[in-house]
Amino acid sequence: MKKLLSIILCAVMAITLTACSDNNNEIPYSKKDKDTSASDKADKDNSKNESSSNSSDEGSSSTKDESSDPVPDSDPDNSSDGSPDYPSEPDETSASTSTSSSSSSSSSSSKPQQSSSSSSSKPQSSTTTSSSKPQSSSSSSSSKPATPAATTLNWNNVPYASENDFDYEDYGNGVKIVYYYGSGGDLKIPEKLGGKPVVALRNGLFEKNQTLTNVKLPNTVTEIGSSAFSECYYLKSVNIPNGVTTIPNMAFYGCNRLESIAIPNSVKSIGDEAFHYCNSAKTITIGNSVEFIGFYSFAACSGATSLNLPNSLTRIDKHAFSGMQSLKSLTIPGSLESITDNAFYGCLSLETVTLSKGVKSIGGHVFSGCKKLNKVTLPDGFTTLGTQPFYNCSSLKSITLPDSVSSTQKSSFDYSAESVTYKGRTYAKKDFGRLYEVINY
Repeated sequence: MKKLLSIILCAVMAITLTACSDNNNEIPYSKKDKDTSASDKADKDNSKNESSSNSSDEGSSSTKDESSDPVPDSDPDNSSDGSPDYPSEPDETSASTSTSSSSSSSSSSSKPQQSSSSSSSKPQSSTTTSSSKPQSSSSSSSSKPATPAATTLNWNNVPYASENDFDYEDYGNGVKIVYYYGSGGDLKIPEKLGGKPVVALRNGLFEKNQTLTNVKLPNTVTEIGSSAFSECYYLKSVNIPNGVTTIPNMAFYGCNRLESIAIPNSVKSIGDEAFHYCNSAKTITIGNSVEFIGFYSFAACSGATSLNLPNSLTRIDKHAFSGMQSLKSLTIPGSLESITDNAFYGCLSLETVTLSKGVKSIGGHVFSGCKKLNKVTLPDGFTTLGTQPFYNCSSLKSITLPDSVSSTQKSSFDYSAESVTYKGRTYAKKDFGRLYEVINY
């Protein structure tokens, strides 16, 4: 019996030991383990917050970078060459620039929001877009209309304008165009409208038209109105038909992209400021019938290097050719007995002037400011010098007067030549007062 109890007791003890061993194999959940788990969770939360913060900062940085891109300033065309102030062109470039800048600004302000949400996935794409936009805007705003190179247009390839582009009225033996409704560009005007020949253009017909680039007038036209093409800033060429007898006041005033000027032989009179400020014209040809050239007719035509004055010319008004800054040499025909005040004032490149036999007098300040003028030839029969005709002609060292000179002003040689020769005697500056007395008394 005792033996049986011993066996049972041993069995119970064995079972108890086995249960304790199983329990010892499990890792109890201690306070330290709990603290470690909480720390891991906090680290994870902090990491998440830092990631979110970095993403927000990156988006904010992208926003700042893009919005701070400079909007290029407009660069208006101020191409001053020293001539009198040129007429102001329409500020289309600035308007275009403003539109472009506004577009760029709008694009810049919207891009950062897009970048903020997707900066972590496509930062390179966002940066590329941001940097390319201002460059495009800069290119657009810095460009300005340049004076085009001389072109030759084949009018045979240009169709005639539609009759619906014009309003016209009966005028003499034909019609006068009074309004133009077309889209501009290369305009080829038909010879007839309403079955009648086009003979005239109304005053101011195309004035300030900024769409015309080239115009072909029919040979039937004999009359061009005053200011007909005034301030057509983009007009590069227009023909004057051989049949027109008068170019009226301001007919082509301010056409500063006109590439050449050709006056036909039929023209006898050129009005005031007819070609004033046509500063891109490289050649000026004046027909051999022109008798009169008006006030400021070709003033500030600063691109022309030569000028022919016909033997038919009998009168030019004040400042007719002033400011022709590229003109280098000049011959005055004998048909022009008197040269009016300031006629060639400020022709900065003019070097030689020859007055043909028949020219008898020159007025005040005729060649003033012609700083490169170094030679003046006055013909026999020349009689009169006005007030300071060679004022500030700093390259003119000496002047030889023909014996026929009988009238000068006391200031005729002030601020001009260093010496003047008259009747075989040379007078230095200090003796110009004595020269005045010799000539005039």
